[in-house]
Amino acid sequence: MSVLLCWKIQYPPVCRILFLFILSAFSLQLAAQSPGGISANLGLWLKANDNGGVTADGATILSWTDKSPAASNLTGENAPTFTVNAINFNPAVLLSGSDNFHINTPSLPAQSSTMYIIGKPVVNRAAANQLWNTNTYNDPVADHDVLFYLTGGLISYKDDVSGNTPGTSLTWNGDEVSLFRMEISNSPNYNVTYTKLGSVTETLTAVNATINSPNNFYTTLGNQSDIAGSEAFGYVAETLIYTTAAQTVSDKNKIESYLALKYGITLNNTSGARNAGNYILSDGATTAWDASADPDYHNRVIGIARDDASGLYQKQSTAPDDSLQLYMGNIAASNPENTSTISNNMSAVVIGQTNDAYRAGAPVAAMPAGIQSRFQRQFKITNTNFADQYSIRFKWDSTGPFDIANIRLLVDDDGDFSNATVYGAPDVTISAGSIIVSGIGTAIIPMNESRLITIGSVNKLLTSLPVKLAGFMAVPNNCNVSLSWKSATETNFNRYEVQYSIDGNNFATVGTVNGHGDNSSYSFIYQPAEAKAFYRLCMADNDGKLTYSDVLLVNTGCKAEVKPSLYPNPVAAALTLSGLGTGAKKVFIYTADGKEIYNAATSNAQLVVDAHKWAMGMYHVHIVFDNGKLVTQKFVKK
Repeated sequence: MSVLLCWKIQYPPVCRILFLFILSAFSLQLAAQSPGGISANLGLWLKANDNGGVTADGATILSWTDKSPAASNLTGENAPTFTVNAINFNPAVLLSGSDNFHINTPSLPAQSSTMYIIGKPVVNRAAANQLWNTNTYNDPVADHDVLFYLTGGLISYKDDVSGNTPGTSLTWNGDEVSLFRMEISNSPNYNVTYTKLGSVTETLTAVNATINSPNNFYTTLGNQSDIAGSEAFGYVAETLIYTTAAQTVSDKNKIESYLALKYGITLNNTSGARNAGNYILSDGATTAWDASADPDYHNRVIGIARDDASGLYQKQSTAPDDSLQLYMGNIAASNPENTSTISNNMSAVVIGQTNDAYRAGAPVAAMPAGIQSRFQRQFKITNTNFADQYSIRFKWDSTGPFDIANIRLLVDDDGDFSNATVYGAPDVTISAGSIIVSGIGTAIIPMNESRLITIGSVNKLLTSLPVKLAGFMAVPNNCNVSLSWKSATETNFNRYEVQYSIDGNNFATVGTVNGHGDNSSYSFIYQPAEAKAFYRLCMADNDGKLTYSDVLLVNTGCKAEVKPSLYPNPVAAALTLSGLGTGAKKVFIYTADGKEIYNAATSNAQLVVDAHKWAMGMYHVHIVFDNGKLVTQKFVKK
């Protein structure tokens, strides 16, 4: 019997009491939400995704609703704007120029407080970026301190009375998404401790021993415009303030785990402290990610999770370098727009990855029977009470032949992929769009267990996952062209052929460079016959398979001068004459004793001559151009 039917028809007094009880319990649950489930001493909680009603991208926010019990709503000045998808598919508020939010009636003392912030500076400029400012309750326009001051990418504190700006070596660079914690002790010294990513810490001592105490309050988020040369910070997704500087390590870990899972941040695990880098849900007992187990996988950690006490409901996440996406249903423009549901409270799927090559490579990695090549990079997935299916998108750009039908998901439980389980249709759906593996559930990654995964191919000829170029450049160098490139990985690889074209369609090889292995750098200098020409690399595998780089257009700006050349020299079979220019010309080839054995008329810039039947010895080439100019060359037939 539904509560609504009970309310309308049967036993009205009893049902109304039941309905009100359920409604009250639901309201209490919502009211009990707090970051990481830590509600004690919560004095301010600002979330861009629950700001008080603004949801349109680019809209101005005039008021930011405080979700803490204090309800100290902030008023926007100038034009702080809402950005729908700023950090890990979650919204943020953009503070630029003189934008700020201020607390109308300051009541949060800076002394003995702990502040958390998730954001992204717009740029790394020499001018200062202000984040949190204070001044006195009795004189809101008096001199103030900047508690979180970003100067040249370094975290600092600014005392606006003395002008001192003590700084740290902690960095927050432009476009870097990060998590910081700031703790200010009480009198007499007012030490300020800054912590990045959960465990990288520096303390500034006695920064405010004599000024504005004890009435120094948080007042402004953003730019307090009376500091010359200052600007607001950039994107702020979430900030919270606790009125204590004595939080336990456990409480800090739960708060930072909530923020890290929501915003796709990898907590630091190098401090040596117990549980450093672990992701702990709000009950304090559920570890969604153990950073000490298989630490090689503690890179670019992301997750999807539901934790009702924290208000956490993350349905899609992306690695900071966009190399990997983890999501439910169909990936949406933002997390709020993903309509999927997570069945279980206190549940998460978290994935980290090694720093190995995102392709097949050398030495050949272990692989099970039937798999002919596989990524060097491996991934670790931990399922914590998560009952639903999800997808993983490996954002990988294929070079060369690629057929998605040959791709398989490899799942291993002991670190030796030679005995890994191989999944393809119908167990999972593998589709193009980088490499998307859908339909991953508890049959593949069991609940409350971890597995290692990677991507393999059942046909290395058609889907080899081979050479990956990290870069390819071609630039003028006087009247020559300097080509340089770097390989990320070289699997089953033989050589690079440097190719040249006048029209961008018909290419000829003008040089060969042998492969040297993964992460190798190469260079090649070529003197073209034409000032303006096209260049590319042909990459040849040991099995004869050819793939090609992008085509680059270079103009040396030099007057075209015909400088014929020939190669290889000595030659065994095919002799190539290049740099002939585009005009008409005749080519004659003579033996050492002057006997003509070849002649041809051509207007092409290149000519290939079959010399495999000629006798060994010296030969002379005469090239006669239409203006009567004669150029001679020599070569040896071996």
